[in-house]
Amino acid sequence: MAIVTNLFVASDDNAILQLDDRKSLSSFTFNHWQNLPEENRWCTVLTQGRTMCAEYFGSQDPLVGSQAANSYSAFIDACAQETRLENELPEVLAGKTWNYLRMKAQVRRQVGRLNKFRSQHEKLWTFRDTRCETIEEVQKTTLALDQAFTTCIRTDIWRRPAGANNISDSTEDERSQIY
Repeated sequence: MAIVTNLFVASDDNAILQLDDRKSLSSFTFNHWQNLPEENRWCTVLTQGRTMCAEYFGSQDPLVGSQAANSYSAFIDACAQETRLENELPEVLAGKTWNYLRMKAQVRRQVGRLNKFRSQHEKLWTFRDTRCETIEEVQKTTLALDQAFTTCIRTDIWRRPAGANNISDSTEDERSQIY
């Protein structure tokens, strides 16, 4: 555990780890999942640390070892994100140049789309309209996913007749076969 702790401290400290090595952290987990070679010696050391972490915590329970290794990778990813944010331009950090919702609102406004809320002061599309529309899209998607899971996930899904369009059809068919 002392080795893993030292790796964490070094990964998160600008004074210990060179900037080029810290920038390579952003591809550390990606390279692992893609089975790509490590970019430099530091990433190789981090890979060995993740293996030791999984072995140490997984010696009694493999699930705990897997969760520890995933947490290890998440910490390294967080260090990479921190490095990226430290080196970003101020206008990018402000979010005004690439904010998706803001850009979506600007496009609709430029096209001349009218405000949904019929404001006396603002007749063209606003950020509020975009935000509400996005929330409605999220709600519709969530309801569609919920319906898909509730109609498809059950213990005997593999016995559902191929021609049945929904659960109630297959349930009635099963009842008629039983009686």
